[in-house]
Amino acid sequence: MATKKTAKIRGQLPSPQPLAFPESEFSRFWKSKLVELESAKREHEERWGVGRLINLVDVEFRIKVWTQVERVWAAQESQNIDKARAAADGMIRAMRAMEQWATAEGIAPVGEVKAIEWEMDDGGVLAVVSTEADAAAYHRMRPDVEDRNVWSIQEIAKMLEAGLGNDIARLKATIGMPATVVSVQANGSGFDDFGNDLDLDAPASAPKMFPADMKPFEKME
Repeated sequence: MATKKTAKIRGQLPSPQPLAFPESEFSRFWKSKLVELESAKREHEERWGVGRLINLVDVEFRIKVWTQVERVWAAQESQNIDKARAAADGMIRAMRAMEQWATAEGIAPVGEVKAIEWEMDDGGVLAVVSTEADAAAYHRMRPDVEDRNVWSIQEIAKMLEAGLGNDIARLKATIGMPATVVSVQANGSGFDDFGNDLDLDAPASAPKMFPADMKPFEKME
């Protein structure tokens, strides 16, 4: 059975999919690999925030990360296990490279504010914090998140007390998709390089810019 196609949003990775027998060999592998990739993504977001570092790195670094995301999607379409493994592993190294960059630049993790973040279908970030003071602190830490997408428990409680609870419950029932928390915050780049045209069937002609040991990362400007 072919891997289910999902809509692509700039910078977003494919989401894990449940098994649906009978599965092809590639489909079984890819769905398993996506679980690993999702786990690495969740770990990254819990420490550094959803989509935060990609907005802080320079243009060239950001392009490399987005290109690696495209390689993951292209690998999914290729139905080739070796290329899919290389693309997913390269994406994990890309996230680790952003983390190393942030540490080297003195950028702090997001632990100073407790928040629940959710990546919306349009690529934006929705954040829920405890108090209005937390919301102000969150804005200072994450100016890239729109003000309208940051909510405090106090604000939500006021809406429910105002009688919006039933309307929200009815709307939730129409969505048909359970909500899932992406991350709960508490307290140079790694890529497998294919050709520039992302042709996964052609042999790689360029050396890896960022091998698994990440030593070349130190040379990034």
